[in-house]
Amino acid sequence: MPFCKALPTLELSDWSTLYLADKPAALTNNNAIDALYTTVMGAARPSYNILHISDLNVDYNYVEGAKSDCSDLVCCQAKHGTDGVKAGKYGNENCDTPSVTVSEILTSVNSVYPPDFVLITGALVSRDPSLTLA
Repeated sequence: MPFCKALPTLELSDWSTLYLADKPAALTNNNAIDALYTTVMGAARPSYNILHISDLNVDYNYVEGAKSDCSDLVCCQAKHGTDGVKAGKYGNENCDTPSVTVSEILTSVNSVYPPDFVLITGALVSRDPSLTLA
């Protein structure tokens, strides 16, 4: 005899139907906030393109081809040599983000979906202790 009762499997549309069942009709579409704003302000609200960037950990000492499987917190720098698994141009999971990657991302976002505002949160600097401790 199982300890927990098995829950039925529901499709996403079933969950939304159950969740919205007791909500007023005005809140059951994706435009509820826009409709409220228009009612209060008498006009449609402005919209903005906002780019939120978080935890880039940019490493300006990143070297493509450097060893990426080192024992340090952050690898892929010239001081790690070139033996072993090599760091790629745009990064590696054992490394902080190369500056070329950040530049390419920002260039791409700006050309496809130019932001009106950029919000940067989280860690921006490399996690390499030798770069952040004096």
